[in-house]
Amino acid sequence: MRRWIIIALAAAAVLASCSSTGASDPNFPAFVYSSSSSLEGYRIAVRMPEVLEKMPCYCGCGKTNNHHSLKECFIKPDGSYDDHASGCDVCVKEAVDVDNWHRQGKSLAEVRRLLDAKYRDYGQPTDTAPVE
Repeated sequence: MRRWIIIALAAAAVLASCSSTGASDPNFPAFVYSSSSSLEGYRIAVRMPEVLEKMPCYCGCGKTNNHHSLKECFIKPDGSYDDHASGCDVCVKEAVDVDNWHRQGKSLAEVRRLLDAKYRDYGQPTDTAPVE
């Protein structure tokens, strides 16, 4: 009986850790799993780094962490994962919004305008180049 409980718990843990994109997660470092929202943000960053690279971050990380785009909150220029976004709700919320607007079919320029309008009062944005 104990053996079946262990097997059931293991299966439940595997199922809980998988979502529609979870089955193909890269080998994320432990800090990515600090919360479900953090994990969602990193999944978005891996799925669409070229989009996040064109979006600014408004959490103040441009000054404190020398980031130049929202992508760098999740993925460093060398391709390794940055732990910054795992503890920053602003970065994660921005990534989720960008993903949602992009999925709605909005252009990169429109996504950028929406992001700027929604987050401009949060703080100084990163020095991300404008979207043409």
